[in-house]
Amino acid sequence: MESFLGRTRIFVIGTVFKERLKIAPSKTLIERLLLTKRSHQHRLCKLAKTPAFHVGSLLTGDATDTEREAISCFIKPARGSKALLRLNPGTRRRVLMDLKEESALQGDLATHWYYVSKRRALRRLVGPTKTKTLLDVGAGSGVFAKAFLSTGMCEQAICVDPNYSDQWVADHHTENIQFVRSVDHVESELVIMIDVLEHVDNDVELLKHYVDRAAPGTKFLISVPAFQFLWSSHDEFLDHRRRYTLTDLLKTVRRSGLMPVKSRYFFGALFPIAAAGRIADRVLSSGKPAESSAMGGLPGPLNAAMIAIHDLERLILFPINKLCGVSAFCVAVTPDD
Repeated sequence: MESFLGRTRIFVIGTVFKERLKIAPSKTLIERLLLTKRSHQHRLCKLAKTPAFHVGSLLTGDATDTEREAISCFIKPARGSKALLRLNPGTRRRVLMDLKEESALQGDLATHWYYVSKRRALRRLVGPTKTKTLLDVGAGSGVFAKAFLSTGMCEQAICVDPNYSDQWVADHHTENIQFVRSVDHVESELVIMIDVLEHVDNDVELLKHYVDRAAPGTKFLISVPAFQFLWSSHDEFLDHRRRYTLTDLLKTVRRSGLMPVKSRYFFGALFPIAAAGRIADRVLSSGKPAESSAMGGLPGPLNAAMIAIHDLERLILFPINKLCGVSAFCVAVTPDD
């Protein structure tokens, strides 16, 4: 902690709108936010996002990527504020999506109903594939790669994300999973891109980058959020650029050089509720900046019930669902030479 304080200057500004915070903002809060366990981060994050609190931070040149990522994940300045987060030149603004989600979920992504249900549906779509290596592009914390490893779908996994810091790579490397910023060649038999394409301006270019480096017959498993009219503050919070129909997704897949094999919508059972809720969100938000994800955690029994509902959907509706859902999936392969 002392080395961090020696390298970092943090300026905290408290702004009064309705009433002053009973706990005055101080740099101690930010230090704890960056340095304490994740179990404390959600509470501090909620405090930081109240209208009466915003942060401006200047990081010295030798601050680590992890420290910059942590601040950009959890601290957002109040709208119209001049107290802005200033990142070192060249630092990417996009941060690890999973870290943002974890701050909202207050728990483990591996047990959250949304991730459990999505993981099971993706496994069903890709079929009884068992590969030696899996490449997880835009992996974030590697929640899907770890899940596929645990179920025996692959023997080893490589998680690639340009935002990994040196410390992250060193801390999370294990015997069967490694984290890297980039790959020169795609040697894995299966490439997964779970909720990645919607984060970039040019989705075809990103997908083609990996397609061109893959061997013929390499399988790609892709997931994206579905239907632009479902756009909400959830998308803004996660820095999405767009949502997709299956037609949109298949067009992107073909333009990248892949041949689509299967495509489906998922979370169809959730679709009517999601549609109503997100339309209401757009009306009620009135252009206010997004402050959190819509994917909050649920109590244990409700979480289990949501998993059961989507297990039933996966068995009955998912095999034929090309009509509607909250997510769109596609399996595609690189063509033979």
